[in-house]
Amino acid sequence: MAPKRKKPDPAPSSEPDGMFSGMSVFLVENGVQPRRLQRLTQMGATIEESLSKGVTHVLAISSEALLQQLSKERLTRFKGKVLLYQWLEESLRSGEKVSEDLYELRGELEKEGTPEKSMSKLENGSSASDNEKPHATLIRSSSEDLAQMELKEVSEDNGLSTGVSSPAGSYDSSHSLSLVSSPRTSDAADKDVDIDQPSSIYKPPDLNRNITEIFGKLINIYRALGDDRRSFSYYKAIPVIEKLPFKIESAEQVKHLPSIGKSLREHIQEIVTTGKLSKLEHFETDEKVRTISLFGEVWGIGPTTAHKLYEQGYRTLDDLKKNEESLTQAQKLGLKYFEDIKQRIPRHEVEEMEKLLQKTGEEILPGVVIVCGGSYRRGKASCGDLDIVVTHPDGKSHKGFLKKYVKQLKDIGFLREDLVFTTHSEQGTDSGVDTYFGLCTYPGRELRHRIDFKVYPRDIYAFGLIAWTGNDVLNRRLRILADSKGFRLDDTGLFPATHGSGGKRGSKGSASIKLCTERAVFDFLGFPWLEPHERNFLPTASNKQFGSTPSSARSPSGRHVCRAAEYKFPDPIPEFADEETEKFRDHLAKKLSKKDIFGDSIQDVVGICTEVFSTFLHSEYGGPGTLLVMPFIDMADTINERGLPGGPQAARAAIKWAQAHVDKDWNEWTGEN
Repeated sequence: MAPKRKKPDPAPSSEPDGMFSGMSVFLVENGVQPRRLQRLTQMGATIEESLSKGVTHVLAISSEALLQQLSKERLTRFKGKVLLYQWLEESLRSGEKVSEDLYELRGELEKEGTPEKSMSKLENGSSASDNEKPHATLIRSSSEDLAQMELKEVSEDNGLSTGVSSPAGSYDSSHSLSLVSSPRTSDAADKDVDIDQPSSIYKPPDLNRNITEIFGKLINIYRALGDDRRSFSYYKAIPVIEKLPFKIESAEQVKHLPSIGKSLREHIQEIVTTGKLSKLEHFETDEKVRTISLFGEVWGIGPTTAHKLYEQGYRTLDDLKKNEESLTQAQKLGLKYFEDIKQRIPRHEVEEMEKLLQKTGEEILPGVVIVCGGSYRRGKASCGDLDIVVTHPDGKSHKGFLKKYVKQLKDIGFLREDLVFTTHSEQGTDSGVDTYFGLCTYPGRELRHRIDFKVYPRDIYAFGLIAWTGNDVLNRRLRILADSKGFRLDDTGLFPATHGSGGKRGSKGSASIKLCTERAVFDFLGFPWLEPHERNFLPTASNKQFGSTPSSARSPSGRHVCRAAEYKFPDPIPEFADEETEKFRDHLAKKLSKKDIFGDSIQDVVGICTEVFSTFLHSEYGGPGTLLVMPFIDMADTINERGLPGGPQAARAAIKWAQAHVDKDWNEWTGEN
């Protein structure tokens, strides 16, 4: 047992020649514990109580927190830097001041404003009051039922339950994948529909297109080959690189960024040095890889079919066109309009088509709710396809609507070809969700675009809207988080999980948790609320920065976010973290050694879990009430991504030990009650 010790002195001496020497800082303290900022003054900075003339830097947790304390006019006159608190945390972590450009808040302030609504917002319970608090992303009591976390391969994420929701090999960073490996998410609502305001346009700098375009090609190739794990690693890296406000000239510039590991840094260095990537050139000259990748870009053709077509002797799209008898009708259409479908749709055209769809729907069924989800709802400047989510507030009029709707849209020349059409609302099968996948045209043109309709009963609409808004990284996080809490999440509900034979995950429970809005789903899962335009979610790091929530995941509002889940803080008590980590390592090694599933991988699994746990204790844990669930999800996620066995079992063992010991050990160490 560690000896009791007093709390650290709240007023440490400063270092006049420290890292932050010369900085005069005004802190917007909303959302951040002041005691966490001791390192700033320790390392030479001066803290000002107001935005005086001598201030060189303003630090805030978000643009909204900033504007709650300072007016736009005042900030416009301010000549210094306005940065996210994360800049301080990243600087402390790396041991040197990191680039301020990545953490500038001025650009966010320029975007502030309330966009017009795309349709009337119905009054409902989704409008949480300012004082409403969500379920924090904190680990509850040890008696909480944490079901075994099952992490599916990304290949199971890539399709909806129909298996044909998206082209297997077509990379589109804006496309949202399903919330879960099988169906999607559902909820039951008691009142009206939650319709969000359209988001502001999301347009990253994308100054490194020479890198992202090559990574995009590798995504398509690996997906076509059925290697979704490698595909996903490139997929996660692209949004990180897109958002950089500078041109990458050396891999050293990105060594601390999330999702950019050693292998990807080597790729980046080769690209910026030579302008090309030998790995891609090898793939492009390999006939089998090139052919399977090409076929995988055709809508409806997945890796298995692409392999079969190659084995049958087909090598080009022309070969397929000459022998279409081997294709389904949907695949034939995907082949016929191959070039059309690949073209992205400008945002303004999607907006006009959404209005047309809403007007047509209203003529058929007054009060119907029609929302374009996907990358459009997330504010992207262009879209790969249209994801249309439909419901009706009365909970019953949606039945049979899709048939009439599709017919009318064909009559006016908007819908042109059918790919998939299934109806379940009138029979009450498949959660009562009706589905249509097809091809449409912008009025006055013949160019085909992909369009999907999903019509949900009112009581599960929020889950469908989350699933079809995306992005896929966020959906995957929500799915894993639900698993960790003993639920199964998909676009038709949040269900208490059941188990099949052998202890494996079985079918979902019979009734969904009753949640009526997107916000209610986020709150129940303990995930910070995100407006649609904030869901262009960057993945967490899979090497050093375990357990952190990406900066893009922050809500601009400090009202609904468990701030401890979002920021890395200066290490409160390093000695405690080190000792607790060793106790954790010893316990986990003994616990997992009793399970056959780990075999020779046990040291690697324990090492990953220990590194995640240590990083969390050193940079986020601050005493009782700040023990987060996210690091343990990261453990399972990372073990799974590295192809090691037993991620869910290891994470569950880790979280149970942490619940039972960490807060108690902290209190004994600090002498707190």
